[in-house]
Amino acid sequence: MRRLAGWWTRRNPLLRFGVRFCLFFGAAEAWTLTPWCDNSISFLLASYAKMTNWVLLALGQHSQAVGAEIQGPAVSLTIKRGCDALDPLMVFCAGVLAYQAPRKQRSIGLLVGIILIVLTNLARILCLYGIQLRAPALFTIFHIYIWPVVFLLLVGFLWLRWVRWAASQRPAS
Repeated sequence: MRRLAGWWTRRNPLLRFGVRFCLFFGAAEAWTLTPWCDNSISFLLASYAKMTNWVLLALGQHSQAVGAEIQGPAVSLTIKRGCDALDPLMVFCAGVLAYQAPRKQRSIGLLVGIILIVLTNLARILCLYGIQLRAPALFTIFHIYIWPVVFLLLVGFLWLRWVRWAASQRPAS
C-alpha cells in the first residue's frame, strides 16, 4: 500500500486532480441513475417551483405551484429533470472536492458555489417563465441554447475564482 501511495504522490498534480474529479463526478452521476435519487430530484424540482412561485407572487403574478409545475393564468411551466441545475452542481462540487485544499476552504467553496448555482437556476426559471409569458417564440432559444452556456460559464468562473481564493489562503512557504 505504501508503494502505491508513493507512486500516486509522484504523479503529476493535474493527473491526480483529473482522476479525483472523474471519481467524484462519476459517483455523483451514478447516484442520479439510482431509484433512490428519484425522490430527491422530485423534491428538488417541487422546491424550485415553490421558490419561483413565491417570487412570482411577490411580483404580482397570480400563479401557483403544483408539484414541479408553475401555473399562471396565461402560462404554465413544468420544471423537469435537467432543469434542476443538478449537472452544473455536480461538476462544480466534483471540481472543489478534487482540488487539493484544506477541508474548511472546500466547505466554504461548496456552500457559496451551491447557493450561487441554485440562485442562478431560480433566475433562469423566472426568466423562462417571463419569456414564455411575453415572448414565447424566444423560449426554445433561451431554454436550449442560451441558459446552458450561461451555466457552463458560471460553473467555470465560480470554480476558477474559488481555486484562486483557496490558493491565496495557503501559508507562504
